[in-house]
Parts: sequence; structure tokens; C-alpha cells
Amino acid sequence: MKKVSLVFIFLMIFSAGFAQIKPAKDQPYLVDHQGKPFFWLGDTAWELIHRLDKKEIEAYFKKRSAQGYNVIQTVALAELNGLTVPNRNGELPLIDQDPAKPNEAYFKWVDWVVQCAQRHDLQIALLPTWGDKIKLVWGPGPVVFNPENAYAYGKFIGERYKDQPNIIYVLGGDRNMETPEELATVNAMAKGIQEHDNGQHMMTYHPRGGYAASMIVKDAKWLDLDMLQTGHWRKRYPTDSLIAEVRQPNRPLLDGEPCYEDHPIQWKPEIGFFHALDIRQSAYRSVFAGACGHTYGHHGIWQMWQKGRESISSVEVDWKHGLKAKGGGQMKYLKKLMEQTHWYELKPDHLMTASGDSLQTLGSDQYLLIYQEQAKDFSANIEAKPSSISIFDPETGNSKRLQNHLQSNHIKVNFPKKYLNRDAVIVINLDTNSL
Repeated sequence: MKKVSLVFIFLMIFSAGFAQIKPAKDQPYLVDHQGKPFFWLGDTAWELIHRLDKKEIEAYFKKRSAQGYNVIQTVALAELNGLTVPNRNGELPLIDQDPAKPNEAYFKWVDWVVQCAQRHDLQIALLPTWGDKIKLVWGPGPVVFNPENAYAYGKFIGERYKDQPNIIYVLGGDRNMETPEELATVNAMAKGIQEHDNGQHMMTYHPRGGYAASMIVKDAKWLDLDMLQTGHWRKRYPTDSLIAEVRQPNRPLLDGEPCYEDHPIQWKPEIGFFHALDIRQSAYRSVFAGACGHTYGHHGIWQMWQKGRESISSVEVDWKHGLKAKGGGQMKYLKKLMEQTHWYELKPDHLMTASGDSLQTLGSDQYLLIYQEQAKDFSANIEAKPSSISIFDPETGNSKRLQNHLQSNHIKVNFPKKYLNRDAVIVINLDTNSL
């Protein structure tokens, strides 16, 4: 009994010190339990709970944590036949496919996954269910939820994880709920969770491609974080335009499903695939438009595909090799840059009075950051004199100091040849006395 008590006390202390994430008060970014700004760097692992075993999950979490990721997006009732094909332990999540009858053995497995993530300093952005269980449209389904059993299932989930600090709830699941019944089902699930976890956990919604959560659930009081999906239809998606349409000064937002690395464009291999440059352009375009972080995705990883396993849409790289993909490894440099320049103080299009082609800017009293998706020489006028100017390389994370005439508010940037026709960030340290 003493041993059990000591273990329990240790777990309580460990949980109390873990950074539970929530929106900052009246600010468009996230903070931990101490109020420290939290830059969301997520990875997409929708099928992790359903398709991996303990050893594989431990290896996956260890790798992603080492690469700088701090949020893992996954699903309790998975998309790929999650109600009819058992997990690696041979368990299905629901008894008789009834949301009011969750299978305890399966959810003990979910418990272990969430606690394992916590040991690796990872948040779990948990979808209680994929959207096809509420609204079919495509996929296997079956549709099993209605407002009554959605509330009961939400109650079950809310009570179960009310003391688990590394949970962020994500409703929706790649569906735009449009009918009164569909919206009532989502709202009932949210209500069930919030009423039984004492409102402790942040909540968002994962919509279809080209939409933001706020376009679907409107002014729902439970929507803490506005999540977008820009999806897999085109390169250089105008994420900044979508963000400008929905962004509010006091609500954080981010792209929860951009184009995935090694994913076929429009799901058609003959058109081509998204690669590392596409991934970087999507991430920087989003963050430089005001997002509070970013979620990366890889086509082999989201479905945890490996040879001999059913796949969706022309997978060429299995999940283990996907962990070594260039774009995925380069996301940590975005996080590094944002944390070094206090991204939570930066505002889009701030301090720049003239700009060149394809420039996006973020600025504060201390820094001005200029991102180009395809670097070209440019000149511009800024509102403060620079004290230093550097090129930050999104591909390597390295910086190179530029020689400039720093006494002027007019800057001229000439890129070394290696940067031409690829992306780059100009980082300007500002002379605060000149503002």
C-alpha cells in the first residue's frame, strides 16, 4: 500500500508541474500553467492510437520530442475503420459500436498513450472521434453519434481525463457540420466534456480543407483556439488570406492541417507531391500571418503506414522513414526563430512602409522579420533604424550577418546566390531609440 501511495504522489507532483496549455488572456497566443508563452509545433499522427504498439509509440514520441515538437494530434475513434478493425492489442473502442458503451480495455490503452506522451513532454491534441462517425461524406464510418449519445461520450471522456494535464480537445475531424442535427451533436459532445472536466482543457475544432473552425461552429463559447485546414489541393495556398478573414485580436489560431510532406497534390501522383520547400512555405506563411504555431504533417506518418498495411492515396514513404523527412526536421528552426524573437510580441505587417514582391513581415519594437517564399533582392523603408541585419535560413536554421549601412531607415537586401529562388527570412534587430 505504501508503494502504491508513493507512486500516486509522484504522479500527482509530476502532473502538477506539467505545462497545461490554455489561451493567454486577451491575447492571440497560448500559454502554459505558469503563463509562459507556448509556441505550438504539432505533428499529425491520426492513426497512432489505432495502429501502433507500445514500442513503436515510445520510439515515435522520443523522436518527435527530440525534433522540437510539443503537440501530437491523434484520434480516439480513428478514421481508418477505427470502429471495426481492432487496435494492436486486439481491442475495439466501443461495445456494439455504441458511444454510450466505451470499451474499458481500449481506453486503458488510450490512457497509456496520453501518459507516455506526457513523459516525453508532449501535449496530446485529442480528437474524441473522427468526423465520419457523425457525418459520413466519405470514409468508412459508420455514423453512430447523435446529440444524446455524443453528450454521454463527452461526459465519459471529460471525466476520464479531467486530471490529465497534457490534453487539448479537438472536435470535428475533417468535417464541416452543417445541419442542425450535426451541429447539435458536436455541441453536445463539447458540453459533455466541459461539464465533466471542470472546463480545465482547451478546446478547438478541425474543419475541412479551406475552412476555419470559426466558420463552422461560429461563436460557440467552447472554441478556445481557431483551427484552420489549408489541406492538400495546391502549392502555396493563400493561408494568409484565410487567416486575415477569420483572425480576431484576442483569439489564437493556427493551421492544424496544411499540405503534408510526400503527399500527392490533389491526391493525384501524376500531378506531383509536396516536398520540403512546400512545407516550409506553408508554415512560414501561416505564422507570419499571425498564427500562434503550426502543425506539420507527413503522408506516411498520419496513417502510420508500413509495408503490407492498407494505405490511403499513394503512400511512398512509411512512417518510420517519414520521421527523417527533410521538411519535418526543419520545423524546429521555425520554432527556434519564433522563440528567439518573442513571436508573441510580433504583429503581421508591422513597421514596414514599403515592400517588395512576395514579402511577409512580422514586427515588434525590437525585431522586424521579413519572409520571402522565393528570395529576391529587394529594398524597403522601415519605421526604425536597424542595428543589425541577418539572413535566417529556414532549411538549416543558420544565420548570416549582412553588411549594410545601418544609419538609414532605408534597407537594401542583396541575397547571396545560394538563397535565390528559395525561401529566406531577413531578421532585423531594431534600434529602439529610433522609434
